[in-house]
Amino acid sequence: MAKNRSNPVPQHGQAGATAARANRFYIEGLQFHHQGELEKAAAAYEQVLRLVPKHAEALHHIGIIAFQEGNYELATGFLRAALAQNPAMAGVHCDLGNALKELKQFKEALQSYERAIALQPNDADAHYNRGVTLHAMGRFEDAAASYEQALALNPGDPQACNNLGVVLKELKRYQEALASYDQALALFPDYQEAYNNRGNTLREMGQFQAAIECFDRALGLNPRFADAHVNRGVALQGLTRSQDALDCYDRALRLNPDLAEAYHNRAIALHELERWEPSLEDSQRAIRLRPNYAEAYAWLAETLQEMHQYEAAAKSYDVALRLGHATAELHERRGAALKELKRFDDALDGLDQALALKDYVNGHLNRGNILLELNRLEEALAAYERAIALQPELANPYSNRALVLGELERDEEALASFETAIERDPSLGLAYWNRALFRLRRGDLLEGWRDYEWRWQVPTLGVFKEKRSFAEPLWLGDAPLAGKTILLYAEQGLGDSLQMIRYVERVAALGARIVLEIQAPLQALVAGLPGVAAIVTRGSELPAFDYQCPLMSLPLAFKTELATIPAAQRYLAADAARVAAWEATLGPKTGLRVGLVWSGSTVHKGDHQRSIALAEFAALMPAGCELVSLQKEVREADQAVLDSLPQVRHFGPELKDMSDTAALCDTMDVIVAVDTSVAHLAAALGKPVWILLPTIADWRWLREGSTSPWYPSVRLYRQPVMGDWNPVLAAVKSDLAVLAA
Repeated sequence: MAKNRSNPVPQHGQAGATAARANRFYIEGLQFHHQGELEKAAAAYEQVLRLVPKHAEALHHIGIIAFQEGNYELATGFLRAALAQNPAMAGVHCDLGNALKELKQFKEALQSYERAIALQPNDADAHYNRGVTLHAMGRFEDAAASYEQALALNPGDPQACNNLGVVLKELKRYQEALASYDQALALFPDYQEAYNNRGNTLREMGQFQAAIECFDRALGLNPRFADAHVNRGVALQGLTRSQDALDCYDRALRLNPDLAEAYHNRAIALHELERWEPSLEDSQRAIRLRPNYAEAYAWLAETLQEMHQYEAAAKSYDVALRLGHATAELHERRGAALKELKRFDDALDGLDQALALKDYVNGHLNRGNILLELNRLEEALAAYERAIALQPELANPYSNRALVLGELERDEEALASFETAIERDPSLGLAYWNRALFRLRRGDLLEGWRDYEWRWQVPTLGVFKEKRSFAEPLWLGDAPLAGKTILLYAEQGLGDSLQMIRYVERVAALGARIVLEIQAPLQALVAGLPGVAAIVTRGSELPAFDYQCPLMSLPLAFKTELATIPAAQRYLAADAARVAAWEATLGPKTGLRVGLVWSGSTVHKGDHQRSIALAEFAALMPAGCELVSLQKEVREADQAVLDSLPQVRHFGPELKDMSDTAALCDTMDVIVAVDTSVAHLAAALGKPVWILLPTIADWRWLREGSTSPWYPSVRLYRQPVMGDWNPVLAAVKSDLAVLAA
């Protein structure tokens, strides 16, 4: 605090006697204060004020005691009273600034320091404290200027050197920051905070090992320096040593169990180790300790997003934004969560906010991805091209651009863009995957299957979480199978398995004994396939086999082209007894019997495009038809509508597996379905199936046409404008009326 520079009060008569007594108490108070006996010092100053209520120095020093005891509000009252008596006391202005700074009243604190400096321009402490306040206000350039002025007046102040280094780091003036820390350490070689801050600067520069050495120096001086343990952990994470980082955070928490930063950074390390639940718990602990911890909310959201809890993730991102953590990356990640919730317009707003803060590649890439979901192809193309303009050496933007060019049927440009992506990064699985979808949709099957094998290299797709690891070799048609046992296994959804199960008969025709690993709901349905010696579920013990092949690789193994697709009218059969049971349940037909499927699984990536709300789907139902729901599950939003449609019979709870659904399908005259596994099932049974397709249909339905090379009994109804099912439903209703006549 400011030094006392006052003279004793002049003594005149009785007033002089009072003043003399006041001065004795004041000097006594100064002595006690100097000795650290604050209670006795305060009592002495109070005696002064009883005698001379406007004694400026006593008011000043009792204000200092209130500050020292942490009672900052009381301190400001005394210090303001002192200044009311003598506004020319520079030290009191400085001390008032210190109290206001502790109360986070930074603007008022700054005014106090500036008054102190106006009265005493060469007061290094006032310049230093002004710098601290400006730093807290985020005015780093001004803070640096104040610290530099303090050092010009007092070059031997290591704390000013250290603090100057901190603001220079914030300004990304890293070399100057390091020089400031070095100056602080030259003045005070055991300055643990300077080593810690020097380490933080090196870490931010990406010099993680050098940073760790600084943290080790700080911890050598003070092994109980919890912040240094935390910062050392962050540097270890920079070296991808997340497990070692956890040890640092644990040490910090043993020293200070209430250290929110330790829990926050521990959560990040656990996130990097894909230990989602513990990461979630540590983020929540950090938030409990510091309810306004914006960064902790942001990482909580990241972890929730990895756990596919997108609604909760979006809410956590919103809290982080409200608390001021409005980075471009956070807006981008929030947009990704909203995209998963199919809130595409909101997601697009988030990406626009991200790009308003920073013009960067990932922002444009993700904006393009959302625009692609919305079928706003020209805008998506512009977004990808902006990403390319920013970093033309990157591969991803070319791959995404090629996908859009393919949707626009600018095929040669699309292929050239894929080639550029692969030239930029020959290991980019996403480029091969996107090219596979492009080639398959345009009917270039053989090349498409070759690219499709890259699916295992694209973990972000979510469908292919891991490639199965077997000692037995992968069979892709290049080895004789006569007398051999081959494992054929499902890898994707029920519809994919139903489509590719047609190849089992062809594998058996090569003389192979087949072990079929398939989803449990399909087991009874495929039990009679020729050549299948054993059927197992994933996780069951496998019998011995010589080769293995995933079902989705069988088209490549047989070099399938459009003209050679095994397209039998019917390659699966429903159980006759179950069909008879359903016939009995349904009773005599009263009209054209129509099976209905209006929605698929909500977790399907394209569900927002393929599924139709039942209230809208009901528009296709003509009078005079017998309507049967083939849905096993009905969404909550559709249930009330279904309850209001007595003409639609629903048997969801009775459909135990796909064999039950197959038998019910077999009793239908025609099935009208969106693109789900039931559509594949009915087509594999050879039933007439009318499939309603969104504007951007799945690769297996090709780009155009009303028939399918995979299923002779299928008729395709294509949506002309994205999101508008009315023309499709009207066409189906008209065709049903003709069929029912």
